[in-house]
Amino acid sequence: LGSVRYSWRQSWSTIPSKRPSKTLLPTEENLMYEEPKFKRNLFMQNFKRVYALATVALSLGLWIQRIYNWENKAKSTIALLLYVLLVVTFELYMVPMFAAIVIIYEFLARWVGFKTFETWILNADQQDIANKEEDPDDGEDFSLTAKMKMVMGVCQTVQNSLDLVASYCERVKNVFNWTIPFLSFMAATALISGTILLYFIPLRWLVLCWGINKLTVKLRNPEYEENQEVLNFLSRLPSDVELNQMRIITKESSKRKDRHVQKSRRHK
Repeated sequence: LGSVRYSWRQSWSTIPSKRPSKTLLPTEENLMYEEPKFKRNLFMQNFKRVYALATVALSLGLWIQRIYNWENKAKSTIALLLYVLLVVTFELYMVPMFAAIVIIYEFLARWVGFKTFETWILNADQQDIANKEEDPDDGEDFSLTAKMKMVMGVCQTVQNSLDLVASYCERVKNVFNWTIPFLSFMAATALISGTILLYFIPLRWLVLCWGINKLTVKLRNPEYEENQEVLNFLSRLPSDVELNQMRIITKESSKRKDRHVQKSRRHK
């Protein structure tokens, strides 16, 4: 019938200094895997993985939003003081230092029994943002139609998310293309003003003033509604799809006008 022959090579490094350096080299692909085809179970598994990461990020965002809204004045005051202290004393070497602290803390949390950062973030959110409904795959009466609806819902979410990201990227491109001259002129004026401001005022103090104003605006005016100036500005610009739709509409309207003029001439 045939036979299968295996061969391998095994080696040990006797010099400890070479072991860490080998991790920086490209990994050796000893096995060749076939590219997976589209499967509903695999698609839902990958979606749940992304959703789990998004849940942690959403919990962190809601925790920051509660601090921003001054729901707990003690925590918001501590956050404001820590922000001021961090901005005033921040140096570039602190970035790898903070990353090293996180790695060491996670190591101690798993060996000593502390709470991990992910647990802290999820516990900080009092609202239940996770989907508590039972997994439909576990039900016996989960029909094929319901499975298809679930997959189509996930595909629609992914499709809309991709459309949103592509639209904003195209709007940023259209700022530089002078698609709408007035908005491009506003953007150029704002960028020149920002350049002059950054030339005379250090970035540290600008970030400090911006953060203090952002954190205390709800304390000074509880009825203040949050405004995203950059996103609002970009929403005034059309994407490439909207531009094509506008061109089609203008062509059709121009054709209708030409037909109307021709008919009026004939009647005369």
